[in-house]
Amino acid sequence: MRLVELSGLAPLPLVGRVTGNMDDPAPQIYPTALLDTEVELLVRAHMCFVLSCSMEGIHMIQVMVKGRVKEYVRAGEFRLLVRLVTAMQNYHEMEYVFDILVKYDRFELLLRRPGRGGGNSGVAHGLKVALHSYLMRRITKLQAAQEATQSPLLNTPTSPQKGNPMQSLQDKLELMFLRFSMHREIGDTLLKKGTTLVEKIALILQQNQEKRNFLANST
Repeated sequence: MRLVELSGLAPLPLVGRVTGNMDDPAPQIYPTALLDTEVELLVRAHMCFVLSCSMEGIHMIQVMVKGRVKEYVRAGEFRLLVRLVTAMQNYHEMEYVFDILVKYDRFELLLRRPGRGGGNSGVAHGLKVALHSYLMRRITKLQAAQEATQSPLLNTPTSPQKGNPMQSLQDKLELMFLRFSMHREIGDTLLKKGTTLVEKIALILQQNQEKRNFLANST
């Protein structure tokens, strides 16, 4: 709180002491403890700027975070990305974190944060809304592309994911429904799956009947 009282930009030098030695563009492996410290300083600096209503400070922290993301990914510290996005709660500006977690198949880390169950707290509700909106937009975009090409969309060879990206996103959406106890959405999903299955069975039965009728008429 004292940082806020002194100046809206006071936390920057403190963060800079940690991040200042990490600006070397050459790939490096930093100790986990150092990365942990850096992230916690970024989170607390962001909190100070929010409390002091410093839009300039908030923007500067967002820029600093975006510039450090590659290092966390290179170190395999995806938990730090989750820490940043859930602590800063600027989900729209930090949607690139969701993209990274999906790309590297670490999306479930967002659903393992303590205190997220039930979706009762304001933080959990915000995360739930952001994840639901994000996944639905990606699914809608894939559906539009699939309809345009009239063919299933498969992942590119360079993607860390395997299989069908549409099914992968739908699985993540269902997992999110379960994690946040979104019972209505779970029911809608089960109903849609059941309806689709019944339609497929009905189509198969119809095709089989048509084949039998054709063979009967042929003889």
